[in-house]
Amino acid sequence: MRIPHLCDAALTSVVIGLSLLLTASTVAAQNDVAQAFRLDNSGRRDEAIALYRQVLARDSRSYEAHYGIARALDLKGNYTEARDHFARAIELAPDDGSRDQALRMMGVSWTFVGDGKQAVPFFKRVFDRRLNAADFPGAAEEANEIGRVLLELGDINGAQQWYRTGFETSQRVAKQSASARDLATLRWAHAQARIAIRRGNAPEARKQTAVVKSLLDKGTNADQQI
Repeated sequence: MRIPHLCDAALTSVVIGLSLLLTASTVAAQNDVAQAFRLDNSGRRDEAIALYRQVLARDSRSYEAHYGIARALDLKGNYTEARDHFARAIELAPDDGSRDQALRMMGVSWTFVGDGKQAVPFFKRVFDRRLNAADFPGAAEEANEIGRVLLELGDINGAQQWYRTGFETSQRVAKQSASARDLATLRWAHAQARIAIRRGNAPEARKQTAVVKSLLDKGTNADQQI
């Protein structure tokens, strides 16, 4: 009659033991990822990559390890393998913020090799999600990022379109503060000045630079002062 009770006790012990092992394994993986991140930031990239690989060998579904190794490989110039890991990080992201970050870094990886056509769709996924969520400041920020990427890659018309989208999106924020309005206008004017310089339009560049200066002189965005 006591056997069922013994079996229940044994099963409970096994479950608790497995739970403790899984918890210890998770903590160890988190510690290794944190250590790899520190190694990468201190310039010891090869050591960081090796440690990330160890984590992935134990847990191939670790978002943090895929994202971390992708970042390290990207900075090392191993772009193709980096993008493989960014792709896995996008799939495994635990939340929208983590996914946005992986998407943006995938776009940056394609930017590193000068391929705007491949880069923009990843940035745009972030823009679209934020816009659909009515996160207009976040969407505007992403539109401006796309504008910067395209301008650096020589697509002046595409850059102007996305910078304008960024400015227009920023204007959709309800009850916007004066400093926020000024900052959005400043960024749009600064973008137009850079575009005018690329086009060799000195008068327009001077005009937009004057707008930037007047907004800075207002002092509503002191952190933007150079």
